[in-house]
Amino acid sequence: MATVEQVYGKAAAMRLRTEKVIMEQFGRLPGLPSSHAGLDTITGADQDIEFADILNDPNQHPEHTFRVHEAMEVKLSIF
Repeated sequence: MATVEQVYGKAAAMRLRTEKVIMEQFGRLPGLPSSHAGLDTITGADQDIEFADILNDPNQHPEHTFRVHEAMEVKLSIF
């Protein structure tokens, strides 16, 4: 971030920090996997494909089951 500030100025660095904070807030409902594609785009992580991106996704296991209604009740403290 220091390089961006030196090259493009403080306004560009503040804008990137603001965009990162905004993108960190987005997500799906509890129990559903969130890809955070916007955050990956801002940080540049979308350009790297690693082993874990393809073959180590815990959401693709057949025994992975969840109940959306129960997860939402926990998130909203409804029990």
